[in-house]
Amino acid sequence: MQIDEIEKQCNEWATENLGADFKFRKHQLESCIIIISNVLNNCKTQVMNAPTGSGKSITAMICAGVLNKYYDKKSYILVSDLSLYEQYVADFVRYGLKWGHLKGKDNYTCACTGSSVNTGMCSVNMIPMSKLCNDEEAKSIGYRCVSHCQFIQDRKRAISSPVTLMTYQLYLIQRNYVADMMGEEIFPERDFVICDEAHKLNDIVQQQYAPKIPHTLPTFIKSLEEYATKNKISTVPNIEAVMSDIAAETIIAEKPSDIVKQMQKYEKVLSVYVDLNEKIRKKTKATQSFSANKKYLNSGNLAREAHCKFDDMSKLIEKLGEKVLVKTSNENETIINCTYEGDLVKNYFHDKSGCELMMSATMGNFDVYKTMSGLTDAKKEDYQTINIPSTFDFSKSPIYYSTINQMSYSQKNASLPKIIKQIEEICEKHKDEKGIIQTGNYENVQQLKAKLPVNILKRMIFYTSSKEKDFAIEMYLKSTNKILCGPTLLEGLNFDGDKCRFAICMKLPYASLADNLVKAKKELYKDWYSADVVAKLEQGIGRLVRYNGDYGVMYILDGCIANVIKWNSALLSNTTRSRLVKYS
Repeated sequence: MQIDEIEKQCNEWATENLGADFKFRKHQLESCIIIISNVLNNCKTQVMNAPTGSGKSITAMICAGVLNKYYDKKSYILVSDLSLYEQYVADFVRYGLKWGHLKGKDNYTCACTGSSVNTGMCSVNMIPMSKLCNDEEAKSIGYRCVSHCQFIQDRKRAISSPVTLMTYQLYLIQRNYVADMMGEEIFPERDFVICDEAHKLNDIVQQQYAPKIPHTLPTFIKSLEEYATKNKISTVPNIEAVMSDIAAETIIAEKPSDIVKQMQKYEKVLSVYVDLNEKIRKKTKATQSFSANKKYLNSGNLAREAHCKFDDMSKLIEKLGEKVLVKTSNENETIINCTYEGDLVKNYFHDKSGCELMMSATMGNFDVYKTMSGLTDAKKEDYQTINIPSTFDFSKSPIYYSTINQMSYSQKNASLPKIIKQIEEICEKHKDEKGIIQTGNYENVQQLKAKLPVNILKRMIFYTSSKEKDFAIEMYLKSTNKILCGPTLLEGLNFDGDKCRFAICMKLPYASLADNLVKAKKELYKDWYSADVVAKLEQGIGRLVRYNGDYGVMYILDGCIANVIKWNSALLSNTTRSRLVKYS
């Protein structure tokens, strides 16, 4: 009876809110019924693999809407980045849904100072948000600006709305830092949390809680030192030498106990600049010198954010022990991560959330995901999986794969010339079409620049940074037969229709074993390393066919795919396996 009732409610809600012409996609209504039923039966975690074209965002909105209207349950919808956030906001507007949505303060501009809200007058003056969100109270203390402050208005709506959209990053801050450290539950636990692009959650949690020790004096400390000198305030004597010593000791530290010692030293340094930040805020408040102190206020915020990460890691060490630590050093900084990633995600996400729906087009192997996300202790009734099959016609979209030229470290020098020759032939074959080359790294980009013939290079669009990438994509989309080439073309790109008719995977996206975190996770979690490369490969394949009737040819030239097919074919999706064709 419950299933029939939920089906009726889904149809009613969709008609009322999405329009009389709305039609459920194949498997969509059934998915909504299962998800809602599981929430009503208090299933803690649902993991859904929903391929491109299955309508994940609409499914999320229908589930949240039905649960609120018929069962008085409140939800959060979480997204991994601002581009997806804006897509949801556009859908809210399109369908007239008066739901809340909120970004971090740095994404809003203070109308009074022209800086981010994070360093606006109300933030510097430490005015409680409870007062700013009350129009009458705000006016009584001189903040008439709140009536047209986008941040305040978005925040008020987000708090009161039964369904609220935000990024994972903001959710983690609200459910952990604000709730636990500041003793306020502005955004308390809700009945349901819908997680879009959930395959990114682990990396986001790692980034959010990984403290970093810079190898040179960071710009924000230089800025704060400048302020301290001008105002004759004592800070850390010989700060450059102190930081140099901490960085040097951190780089050579091997034992977790030695890493902890350097963490504590740097945390102590940061605490001095956090105190200085409070002095700057107080003086700015007293003198109303917002413009003059804008740089120092921003620097102080960075010091506070850095300090919070060390404080969080210290608490995690107290809970799990020093064994969880692993460090990775690059030329600029040493990053300190928690190897027990499942515990990290459980501690900061699952334990702070109500019922959850984790959904993605490339969720990967459910068992591996369960382990990596800290769900191994979940009871059968508390953990459900949903696998939606693709409804696309892939008859014109084969995935050609080669097994002869491996791009492993030991064989890449011998393989590269042959693979570059294959790339030349493929580009000639698709001379009137646009395509992308997923190079795996910037080193391979340089090899292509040096060895491809001029007629092919004329079609290539390269980039060397995220800023250049945005411009490169813009140029590519305006072209007729250009080829976009780079190492970061695996996800987040919607190249539907003629925007991309072929894609080349030059090197399989294996995580680098030179990274200590990768190495530690490979040893700690069985099957993670293989599942990770398959999930990334599936993401790359997914750039091509974006709707039913769309088509595109994929070429996997790295011969290491033979090992994946031989030993880990079960990790590949059924759709991908069915499209594989041997390429020679």
